[in-house]
Amino acid sequence: MMFSATFPRSIQDLALDFLHPTYLWIGVGRVGETCTLVTQKFKDVSPLDEDGCIELLSETIKSTPSKADGGLPKVLVFANAKRTVDEIAWRLTDTRMTSAQIHGGLTQAARARALQDFKEGRCNILVATDVAARGLDIPGVDHVINFDLPSSGEDYVHRVGRTGRIGNLGLATSFVKGKETALADIVKNVQLKSSMDGVAGASVGPAWGE
Repeated sequence: MMFSATFPRSIQDLALDFLHPTYLWIGVGRVGETCTLVTQKFKDVSPLDEDGCIELLSETIKSTPSKADGGLPKVLVFANAKRTVDEIAWRLTDTRMTSAQIHGGLTQAARARALQDFKEGRCNILVATDVAARGLDIPGVDHVINFDLPSSGEDYVHRVGRTGRIGNLGLATSFVKGKETALADIVKNVQLKSSMDGVAGASVGPAWGE
């Protein structure tokens, strides 16, 4: 058996070398697209500097609805650089928001400890690079926030796929800082059904696909 959120042609061809000739293909939803249970929002942060973006991040985290039992929501924040991950985690902790971080610059023991703290509720915010986007079992994530957009639409699918799992509703918010490389790929190829959430009066939407 083989499972994947994305299944590009190259991987399909590779899989044929190992599958029985009478294999059965089961597709749930549309391959390569985000789950329909995830509400996707975008915030135009191009007028903001890094301090402003982190302040908005803090507000966005605080606005995440509590769990059904009243507990703190689990929020997973993605950034593209290790330095940014460390800066965000430090700034959130400085405002008394309990967070942990994961990136390739940490030891395996430190990454495992941070992940376990997040899973078991000792902290409700995990800040990470794409090391946490694939292959990790992180149940109960309520909100995924892309502080930085990923480099491709496929990476976006994997990040957002950390929430809205096993029939649960999820929320994904992405900060858009300009005409980023992956933007057209995300809009055109992933075919987002998103709600547009402008910041500082700027419009985000039609121009993205250009």
